[in-house]
Amino acid sequence: MKKILALLLAALMVFSMVACSNNASSDQTDSSGDTADDSSTGSETSGEAAESFNDAGTDKYADVEAPSGFKIGFAYMPPSDTLSAAFHKVLDYTAEQFGCEMIYTEWTAYDAESILAGYENEVQAGADAVIGILVTGGFLDYMNKTETYWCVACHPLDDSLREQALADPYFCGDITEDDYLCGYQLAEKLYNAGCRQVGLMSAAPGDTTHDPRCRGFYDFIEEHPEMECIAEDRQSAGASATRFDEFVAAHGTKLDGIALTGGNASLPAAIISAGFADSIVYATIDIQGDVRTDLEDGLCVGVAGGQYPTTQLAFVMLYNALASDGAKVIDLTETLLRPMLWMDTVEDYDNYITYMEGDIPAYTGDELKELCLAYNPDATVESIQAQIEAYCESYSVDDIVSRHADLIAQEG
Repeated sequence: MKKILALLLAALMVFSMVACSNNASSDQTDSSGDTADDSSTGSETSGEAAESFNDAGTDKYADVEAPSGFKIGFAYMPPSDTLSAAFHKVLDYTAEQFGCEMIYTEWTAYDAESILAGYENEVQAGADAVIGILVTGGFLDYMNKTETYWCVACHPLDDSLREQALADPYFCGDITEDDYLCGYQLAEKLYNAGCRQVGLMSAAPGDTTHDPRCRGFYDFIEEHPEMECIAEDRQSAGASATRFDEFVAAHGTKLDGIALTGGNASLPAAIISAGFADSIVYATIDIQGDVRTDLEDGLCVGVAGGQYPTTQLAFVMLYNALASDGAKVIDLTETLLRPMLWMDTVEDYDNYITYMEGDIPAYTGDELKELCLAYNPDATVESIQAQIEAYCESYSVDDIVSRHADLIAQEG
């Protein structure tokens, strides 16, 4: 257990570099953001979002009287962190659609005691349910003791805790991004761009997010023997000019592509300044820097992001339990996996900005209420599970465009 906890905490220390958001500006930084502020304590309830989504596509269930007033807890970095702000924005929208309220706490230190204290503060502040990102045995014990519904989002529930979770009547499931698949696709993007001699930059081994990404990356290469990873640097999640210089010094002109399992704007700048913009491309997880320009110039051949709407589906899992006598709407025995959104072209990127970062969220109020027994009289546990799985399987920029094109046109 101590080893597992250590791995979870190691993952926490780099998690803010794992799931990315963008603020629709051409001057982007990576999603790593700030470290937790030690002066931040206690809980704060959500208010009106400064840049909230609008209510387009939320008319279908306007006259339905469903249970409301529930308080949902969520803990992450301070809202000054780009990803944390994205979490808050999408959760505030979702809670408002259901007549509920968010209670937020901020991580004040990277240790199990401090993380658990944040969740405890949320429950003590009145949270009826909690969305956890990283959870431990202590978290499970506390949720059971306080009879608080809980789920896990954006990070898989550790297998060692699954049995304990399944024995807890308040466990509502876990849903996260498929890191292995994303790493596999990372190599695929380079391969499709013609790269055959590639390098990998990732976090140090032992990280529970980046390790599966690296496994997926190497599995793709194993399936394509004409492709070879000739350089690897696993020191931290971001890249650096120094590390790129070391790659080039060791492998010279043979290197034709680099994969980043966590974004950092320094790599494209290093490629350009070293004079390799015409011979080396990169693919990355996390929107960072001026990646739109890199896509336009062909320097970037793929960037993945868009994880934070996963918390909308996690909210649905909790709302069903709270509003429908403890109903569980997904299979609790396995982690529900979602792909990340890949942008391979400028058009993909622009659609991402319009349809993900614009006025309408990835899932509208009506789309979410369709998944709720208290709102949708035709819904069953089985139909909800099937629809959530369908949302996961189809999740892509094209999927969001197809679902919301009419709504965006109305707004325009």
